[in-house]
Amino acid sequence: MGNATTQAPAAVVTQNCKRLLTCYSCALCFRCSPYTVSTGRGAEFEGAVIAMFHLLLTRNDKMRALKEAFYRHNMPNVMQLLATIVIFLGVSWLVCF
Repeated sequence: MGNATTQAPAAVVTQNCKRLLTCYSCALCFRCSPYTVSTGRGAEFEGAVIAMFHLLLTRNDKMRALKEAFYRHNMPNVMQLLATIVIFLGVSWLVCF
């Protein structure tokens, strides 16, 4: 086992890892939020995942509904969610393991 000076960097890395993972976990939860927001087109779900399923179930044109869910400009969209997941996995692999 090492002394305190060799174990200190590992403790800093662990603290930073926890802080980063907490930040990305909060971002993921926000992207799945069930709250509705009133927009010019009516009420929309704030979370990307719930909004995607809602759009797929309520719209006749499924491709247009998917495009809207993936590229919404006014709220979180599925592309942002996928980017957050990729960064989350990359950071946890690089820093924590």
